[in-house]
Amino acid sequence: MHYPRPSFPRLRSFAAVVTLGVLAIGCLAGCSGDNVRANLHALVEKQRLVGKLQQSLLLASDAENNVLLSPVEADAKAYAATTREALAAGTEQLGTLDGLVQQGKNTKEIEALNIVSSDFKELSATYDALLGLLGRNTNVRAAQLSRSEASQAVLRLQQALGPIIDSQNCAASKDASRVITAALSILALHPRHIDESTAAGMDALEASIGDANQIARTALAELGRLPDGDASLREAARQGQAAYAAFWELNQVVVALSRENTNVEAAALSMGRKRLLQAKILSDVEKLSAVISEREFSATR
Repeated sequence: MHYPRPSFPRLRSFAAVVTLGVLAIGCLAGCSGDNVRANLHALVEKQRLVGKLQQSLLLASDAENNVLLSPVEADAKAYAATTREALAAGTEQLGTLDGLVQQGKNTKEIEALNIVSSDFKELSATYDALLGLLGRNTNVRAAQLSRSEASQAVLRLQQALGPIIDSQNCAASKDASRVITAALSILALHPRHIDESTAAGMDALEASIGDANQIARTALAELGRLPDGDASLREAARQGQAAYAAFWELNQVVVALSRENTNVEAAALSMGRKRLLQAKILSDVEKLSAVISEREFSATR
């Protein structure tokens, strides 16, 4: 006997619902997986950029310190270039990081990044001022001029007045010695003037230089009145006057360069404002990193 095949409409309906549900869950799982991967990628990239920014800041600071301390001009220029390159890299890293943070639309991250961006702008301006001062290098140039050309000028003065000092003319010998002693006193005041950071201190040192110069010129004037009969001493006096004039001209350049005080100002700026700003931005970058890390759990949920 043939029985008709039973029909199970409810079961077929249920199977269809289950199938659709599985497909829906699969689709949702796939979307969720994509979101997790995207969130993780953004998280890792932000953390990487924060680390690179920290490295750039430290490199810029170390290079700038070397500019300040380097006695060789070529080395100082190379360190200055490294400082600028590190700051340029930091600017690029901060820009990329800003794009990712703005895309994530997390208020805490945006606020933390805004603080870092403000720090970086202020620190960059300070670096510009520092490198501008160090580029002029006036204290270093003054010191080099004093140690080299000014010192050589005093030696030429000693050589020029040597015959008068060794002569039997006691009065002239004393005057020649006064000129040389005054020049040596002026030369000895150069390092103190170059290291001096205040205008009042430089004024006092220049007053001492002026006193020594007056002693030298008074003695040179006496040497200019030597008797006509002693031609060799008169010629030595003439050469001594020319040698002292050359030395005094170099002294004026040394003092003018030292007065600009760019290296002393740069040292004060580097040890003061730059150090404070550097510490602040590194602290704020750490806070930004902590805020970004707070998102790690939600990014992997």
